Amino acid sequence: MVSHKDVLDKVIVELKSMDLTGFGFKASDIKYTDFPFHMQPSFGLLVSPLDETEGESTNETTDIGYPVQLVRCGHKLDPTGGITGRDAWRRAVWRRFNRVRLGVSDDDGCELITRSEFLKLQMKDTWDKWNLDSSALKVVVWIRELHN
Repeated sequence: MVSHKDVLDKVIVELKSMDLTGFGFKASDIKYTDFPFHMQPSFGLLVSPLDETEGESTNETTDIGYPVQLVRCGHKLDPTGGITGRDAWRRAVWRRFNRVRLGVSDDDGCELITRSEFLKLQMKDTWDKWNLDSSALKVVVWIRELHN
């Protein structure tokens, strides 16, 4: 059976295979971290699992969504808020993960599709206090699991 960790690991592998240097970070800046953040996060691309969700079901199968949050975290250097970097990063990563298959199927389930969506972090006051510039995406890998 596909697990949330399998999905998380695959998303990290795919991110590390992308050339992200033009967006201000490199593969070594991609880090697993739990969300919500209880301490000031470090610079980089933070990858966090979110709660699973259940989709369509039949007598034989259930569709499970495995969401992964991606947060680009940097220091506020640009007085405009870094819109150029945020926009370019979000669009490139959104395109890489939206409406594709990542190859995380196994004998007990099949990958249906991966979807990307833009997110707004709900911690604005905290991020301002930390003097961080951030942007976020959510990637959801949908797996159709067989009932055993």
